[in-house]
Parts: sequence; structure tokens; C-alpha cells
Amino acid sequence: MVTAGIVHGPVSTGRGAVYRPTPRLLEARDWLEARVKHLQEHFRESPALTNSNYREIFSVPASVAKRELSRLVAEGFLTRTGTRRGARYVEGPALRN
Repeated sequence: MVTAGIVHGPVSTGRGAVYRPTPRLLEARDWLEARVKHLQEHFRESPALTNSNYREIFSVPASVAKRELSRLVAEGFLTRTGTRRGARYVEGPALRN
């Protein structure tokens, strides 16, 4: 995890070594927590999400929405159904829990 940049290496080695999360990990967690909260609210009202819905909810351009939706699918928060303009996103297993 140190080489992946997820945590900083310990100050001392051996038993009791303490690893600290990197700012990058903390930023990713904050981003994800903010997105998940709004997505759960959306899915309470609607069974599916489109790229257009996502852009409206988070006020992001189409390219950013596409990238973020792909990331949420890869991490299991959303499941994509359909292709291209017919793509819809439904709750993934990680979002249901």
C-alpha cells in the first residue's frame, strides 16, 4: 500500500508501526462519500440514472460525468445497462449496502 501511494510509510519499523493515509486517499474517500449520498437520494425517487441526470445532480460536464460514472461502475456502486445513448445506471451491490 505504501508503493501504491495509499498510505505513508511508518516512522519506525517492527511491531507497533503506524501507517498514515495519504491526502490522496482522504480526498478519494471524501469524493466518494459525497457522491454516494446524492446517488442514494436519487435512487429513492427513481430506479435508474442517466448521464444527463448525473450531470444535473453534480453540475459537471459530459466528459467528467462519463469518467466518474465509469469509476463508480468499476468500484461496484453502479451497474450499467444498455449502451451508448441508451445507457442507464442502476444501483450496484456496493451502493445497496
